[in-house]
Order: sequence, then C-alpha cells, then structure tokens
Amino acid sequence: MGVVILFYLAGAFAAFGRISHKLVYLVMDKEIRMITLFFGTLIFLSSYFFVFAFYMFQKEAYAFGSFFLFPFIQVYCPVALVFILNLSKSHLIKEAAKVLSVSVVLSFVSYLIFYRYTLSLPATLGIQITH
Repeated sequence: MGVVILFYLAGAFAAFGRISHKLVYLVMDKEIRMITLFFGTLIFLSSYFFVFAFYMFQKEAYAFGSFFLFPFIQVYCPVALVFILNLSKSHLIKEAAKVLSVSVVLSFVSYLIFYRYTLSLPATLGIQITH
C-alpha cells in the first residue's frame, strides 16, 4: 500500500509543480489580481471544510483514506479543471482557471505544512479507523 501512496502523492506533487510554475509566470506578468487571490483562498478553505465535513458525518474511516481524499479533492480535481478551462478562449473562464490554480497551490502548501493534522483528521475527530 505504501508504494501506491508514494506514487499517488508524487503525482500530486508533480501537478503542484506544474501549476505553481505557471502561476509564478502569471504573477511575474502581473496577471494575478487581488480578487483572484481572494477567490482562490476561498475555494481552498471551502474544499478543506468540505473534507472536514465529510469526516464529521462518518462513523468509520479507512486508515489510508486521508492520504487519498485530501490530494484528490484539493489537487487532482482542481488541476484537471484548470487544464480543461485553459482550453477555452473566454477571458472569464481563463480567470476561473487562475483562481483554481491559486487554490491548488494553497492547498498543497497547507497539506505539506499541516500534514500531521491533515492525515490524522479521522483520529482527531474520534472516528473509528478500519484497516
């Protein structure tokens, strides 16, 4: 199971690297505005709250569930949306892709900083862990 988790998290790291590389160039070109950062932060916090609420209503959780759930909800899904939205020619849709890019970067950085709390969230909430 550890090998699967390693490749899964490595994929999330690669997606983060690609998105953050693009975001750095957008910042250097002054294409990121304050409202983009605000909405990106709002999406990041709402996705974190969504995962927290998901665990709040569970009676039991899989032992490795948080290893898979957090990157899927906060990295993989938004990255897929960013790649799809960037195919559009509409300026508004490209702005939405920038907002999601900010959200991905914030999510991954917070995942790295607070990984002990994030990965032990089911145990912290008192949810029974199954193997």
